Amino acid sequence: MEGTPFSMTWWLWAAIGLISLLTTNTLLCSIDSIMKKKSARQWMLVLSPQIVHIGFLFILLAHLLSGYSSFRGTAVVYENSGLNLPNGNDVLFKRIAVDMDPRGYMKDWSAEIEYFKSGRFMGTDSIKPNSPSFLDGLGIYIKDIQLQPYPVAMIEVSKDPGAIWALVGGVLFMTGMITLLFFKIKKEEAKGER
Repeated sequence: MEGTPFSMTWWLWAAIGLISLLTTNTLLCSIDSIMKKKSARQWMLVLSPQIVHIGFLFILLAHLLSGYSSFRGTAVVYENSGLNLPNGNDVLFKRIAVDMDPRGYMKDWSAEIEYFKSGRFMGTDSIKPNSPSFLDGLGIYIKDIQLQPYPVAMIEVSKDPGAIWALVGGVLFMTGMITLLFFKIKKEEAKGER
């Protein structure tokens, strides 16, 4: 956004401003609600929505971090070819392997990789379709392979600093929602028994 003319990105800046105002409002309302709690019996009923709000704020933070400093790139690699990664490490793709079933269909595929930093060997790993490799904040994912005329793999290298915050936010959001629902049901059951 910084390198694009304001006439094209004004709406993004306005959205960031609006989200900042909503974030401030959410924080202030949550603090106010906690300060006004009536009794210890209502504590969890008062606290649950605030946990939902905090979870939502962590999700917003995750999107902000990901939007600001995430990285994603794809490349086609061959056996014994290497890549220089954005974090300064090098990765060598030693072997691209395919597991075939008896009928000749691919069941699974993988790539054996070796990491280096400044020419010094750092370790090996294996990447599969749902099993990426992570080192120093970068993930390497294998997306597709082709065997003919020789083994080649399409890989994706990505960095998403917001991922952990999105997970924290999601867990807090769900915890707050489940707790709120539980205590609302308990409150309604208590009213029905009177």
